[in-house]
Amino acid sequence: MHPIIRKLFVISAILAATSLCLQAADQPPTPPATTEINIRELADEVDVLQLVAKLALTEKQVTYFAAKLEELKTKREDFRKREEAILLETKNPLQQMKDALAAGKNVPSSVESAASAKLKELQDLRQRAWQEFQSAVSSCVGQLDPSQVKKITRSPEARSRAAEMVQQVRSASEQDWPKVQTGLTSELLEVKKLDKEQEWQKAADSLKDLTGEERDKGIKELEKRKETELAQEETKIKQMLASIRGADPRILSIPINNLTDALRSRVEVRVELLIIISRILESPAAEAALKARLAGMKEGEKKTAGD
Repeated sequence: MHPIIRKLFVISAILAATSLCLQAADQPPTPPATTEINIRELADEVDVLQLVAKLALTEKQVTYFAAKLEELKTKREDFRKREEAILLETKNPLQQMKDALAAGKNVPSSVESAASAKLKELQDLRQRAWQEFQSAVSSCVGQLDPSQVKKITRSPEARSRAAEMVQQVRSASEQDWPKVQTGLTSELLEVKKLDKEQEWQKAADSLKDLTGEERDKGIKELEKRKETELAQEETKIKQMLASIRGADPRILSIPINNLTDALRSRVEVRVELLIIISRILESPAAEAALKARLAGMKEGEKKTAGD
């Protein structure tokens, strides 16, 4: 495909994605029924409130989330206006490209450059908007306390697998125990590797500016560090499994909790938290849902005070 035509397709796709109508449509789309809109909005609010409940957010945290949402709302409006202006400025070079191609002529380089510049400007704007959103999400994650993070860590799926592990550890015969211990250790060690990989990557990045023997030495030291740390983690896991095997079989909660924590990496948990909070902040019903939750909390406080 000719580069000019490819650029035309890209720009056209962007115009469609932003829902900016540069030319009036002959027939406006049929709006959804009022009942359908109400049900959809209600479902969105329920979705947000379920996520708020999953995180067990406090009144202070809900208030913080609502404030961040308001900030995002203002910034989104600013970005929308700027995006609309850029798209309108793109209309003229886009039309010139169309006219030239329709006439079988070459598109002037000045026109192509103008369209490309506006496309780059639009991409940069959207990148800044995305970064603003990610910053708000990370800020909200930082408001969570350890007990709330642990609640996400100890998911039903992880607890179920942990219970299975406890059963495997305690029911294995003396003959089968070494094999069972090795298998479970390998599974848990993979989780530890996920967290260690981030630390090792930071160390590897610090070696990029080194050269020659100094860099080679740094690489060897990092590889040795990896081996040592993995061996240490493996030893800890085997000791934990042996401890569970030798503990009072009537005690279940402690070994299940320990194994549940060991089954979820910090990286995995943080990604889940980012996804949950992203869903809250990007929901069109977030503002109404958070206001409803705050109202419910205040009503609960009044009832408690009355009692």
